[in-house]
Amino acid sequence: FGTKTELNYSAGVAEKKEKKPPILTGILVDGQVISTQTKQLEINKPSFIQFEYISLEMPGGDIVYKTKLEGFSDVWSLEITENEVLLPKLPVGEYTFKVKARQHGNYNWSDACAVSFSVVPHWYQTWWAYLLYLITFSILIVLAIVTYNRRLIVQKKMLEHKVKARTKEISEKNKELEYLNTTKDKFFSIIAHDLRNPFLSIMGVTNVLSSEYTDLEEEEKQKLIDLVHSSTEKTYLLLENLLTWARSQTNTITFEPEPTSLTELVNEAIGISEAAAHSKNIRINCQIKDEIEIEVDKNMITTVLRNLIMNAVKYSYRDKSIIIEVEKEDGFAKVSVEDCGVGIEPQHCADLFKVSKKISFPGTEDEKGTGLGLILCKEFVSKHHGTIDVISEPGKGSTFWFKVPLQQRHTQ
Repeated sequence: FGTKTELNYSAGVAEKKEKKPPILTGILVDGQVISTQTKQLEINKPSFIQFEYISLEMPGGDIVYKTKLEGFSDVWSLEITENEVLLPKLPVGEYTFKVKARQHGNYNWSDACAVSFSVVPHWYQTWWAYLLYLITFSILIVLAIVTYNRRLIVQKKMLEHKVKARTKEISEKNKELEYLNTTKDKFFSIIAHDLRNPFLSIMGVTNVLSSEYTDLEEEEKQKLIDLVHSSTEKTYLLLENLLTWARSQTNTITFEPEPTSLTELVNEAIGISEAAAHSKNIRINCQIKDEIEIEVDKNMITTVLRNLIMNAVKYSYRDKSIIIEVEKEDGFAKVSVEDCGVGIEPQHCADLFKVSKKISFPGTEDEKGTGLGLILCKEFVSKHHGTIDVISEPGKGSTFWFKVPLQQRHTQ
């Protein structure tokens, strides 16, 4: 239309109408199709979610879309022409996917199509699963600690056992060394004193005989000869005990038990001791209650009997008697040798059989002793699984006795 001053015109504008929202044609979760009719989707923390949609109200022409994922972002996306959208991994949460469409150009946007869904964790990603993991882990730690502690306890006990065993072994070795050292000292003591003195006595007597033989009366000569014989006999017995003891310490004495008559062994030992008893006019009375057959090492038991009888002679007064009793007692053969001598103080009785103790007393006529005989007796009786002991009263005499089994246990 025109005016006085100018010409105006107007162009027609197409009517802009609101369009219905697009519709969802498909939902894919990690490649698997999900129903689009579900009002509230629950998805176990997927890797990818794909929405497919289409606008049926806008046939023909170019159609553009905008999408928005509420809960993740409140901003609409740029215009796109694709009718699908792929969402990346989403964290756990509540979401609403929206999409709207319009024809390309100056047209209004349609209403938005919306679908709500929630991303939930897998059962092994839930809080109670993590709590279970924590409890399980704690239990495993406790079990590991308990197992480790038990192993330490076992190792400690094993170590303690080894230490005790080693300590015991060392202690036994020390005792053995101490015993050997004591044995050595006693051995050299006997050689230095007890074995040397009789030889000095014999040398003195023989020197008198050699230098004054023609000047001596026959009676004096006989006395000197008897003295030499007595000293020689005592020295021989001492030397025999010493050599026997030395062999026992080096384990060169063989233990050979055999059946034998105990009566015969006692009579043999009495025969060896008769000369010494006769010199002091001492009677030896043997009272054999039972004829006993035993299984023993003859040499060892003869040595025991000889030493006990010779000790009884040594410590008995002149013109007295020695009583020897032989009997059975509870599966054992028992031999007792009783003298009428000086007796022994009670505090010394327990030490008579110990090599570490030097317990020796002169005889009633000043006979010398070493204490070696009783130590031999103890060792030889012990080899037969027997026992030996003494009953004594000072001034009244002593009774030495030993017992050996009638039958030997062959464990030596």
